[in-house]
Amino acid sequence: MKDWANRGKSGRPDEGNGQGNRPLKVRVHSEKESLLTIENSKLTLSLAARVRQHDACLMTTIIVPSSHSIASAMEAAGKEFNLKKQQDKGALTVPPYIFAWSSAVLAAIEV
Repeated sequence: MKDWANRGKSGRPDEGNGQGNRPLKVRVHSEKESLLTIENSKLTLSLAARVRQHDACLMTTIIVPSSHSIASAMEAAGKEFNLKKQQDKGALTVPPYIFAWSSAVLAAIEV
């Protein structure tokens, strides 16, 4: 019989139905998980829960009206940063939120 007729879909001679087929190597998968995998999963879940609890305790959102002294101080600091940035053309290396937060803290101290 023709050799090409006994080849499988990929065209390899060892995949066909004819003689000369090699047995496929089978890798036996164990259903039992290793101890390291289980402990790693437990550690990941406990750390994720701790981070969520930490975030919930420390992160608080405060909404103040735009007429409040803190909001107006932050707005003024943002405008001041923008003016300095336009005048110096990139001389400022500090991000704008530093100006806004520092003015917010100073305004909160005064309140």
